[in-house]
Amino acid sequence: PAAYLLWFQQRRRLLAVLLLALVAAVLLYLPMGATKMALVLSAAAGGLALLWPRIAIALTCSGAVLVGLAMAALLFLAPPGEVATAAAGRLPDSWTHRLQIWRYTADHIAERPLEGFGFDASRRIGGQLVSPTRQVPLVTGNGGQRLPLHPHSMPLQVWLELGVIGLFAVAFLMFGVLRLIWRMAWDPPG
Repeated sequence: PAAYLLWFQQRRRLLAVLLLALVAAVLLYLPMGATKMALVLSAAAGGLALLWPRIAIALTCSGAVLVGLAMAALLFLAPPGEVATAAAGRLPDSWTHRLQIWRYTADHIAERPLEGFGFDASRRIGGQLVSPTRQVPLVTGNGGQRLPLHPHSMPLQVWLELGVIGLFAVAFLMFGVLRLIWRMAWDPPG
């Protein structure tokens, strides 16, 4: 957005290009694959938004919803432990550990799905170390905790802490934000 405003409203095209190059260089330098994927997807979404804003908004939002539903299905329908165990050896340790965190969080959500555990619950229920008997690799870089500080997923954290009621409240708030974005779709700065 800052590069867009620099390019179109301030007419400082060189500064806009330098800003985009700096952001791309930092994201490509970082070792995580997620940053590179985010760079490609955000560039595609941004380009699509310049050409067809409402289509870009619809595709981006529906894609996010589909990924969220697929993640929920994977977590709640797969037998405990099998998701991370199946991924072990095929994915980097950090990704396998993320699957462990999400599964552990999903198991706790299942205990109190409606009311949740309260604010900051992820810090209280986390900290248990991964058991080597579950045939899941111990990730020592972050202590092998089943839930280190938070679930690394906003929907899972909201559901864990605030239950279904909180999840719907956040979804309602996000729907309101998306409605505002949809209304601004034909206003180029918007």
